[in-house]
Amino acid sequence: MSRLSNPPNSPQRSDIHRNEQEITSVYAASAEDVDLAVKAARKALKDPSWKNLSSSDRGRLLFKLADLVHENAHTLATIETWDNGECSSKKWPSNADFDRCSIGKPFKHARAGDIRATAMCLRYYAGWADKIQGDVIETAPSKLTYTIREPVGVCGQIIP
Repeated sequence: MSRLSNPPNSPQRSDIHRNEQEITSVYAASAEDVDLAVKAARKALKDPSWKNLSSSDRGRLLFKLADLVHENAHTLATIETWDNGECSSKKWPSNADFDRCSIGKPFKHARAGDIRATAMCLRYYAGWADKIQGDVIETAPSKLTYTIREPVGVCGQIIP
């Protein structure tokens, strides 16, 4: 996997916490970065290790990811809270420390809301992974027309 190509002083860089304390470095993707990501995703989609993986096994992987989100809820909620506002605690916070967060999303909302919803969403789609089905569309007595839903390629997202 290649690193994103924006230099550290890039104006597209987004890494400043609301109290001006840097918590991480995240770079905006360039057109070249997007092309590399799409090529890597297409290669992975065609790779036998994924292409030949049964839909049931894909579902099991999503369930495992949901379990990992649940197991790491405290850490993920901490990151989400830091990303959304300032907290009075400068150390690795406990649940009680986050009750004193002054702005942004409180820790308890990140953990009980966002992180829980993420795990639930992953479990929802994991349950659908092996439910590949289609529809038969009535057109004419001598014809059979049908649809089937299956993975066809790569998609991308723009997330502010």
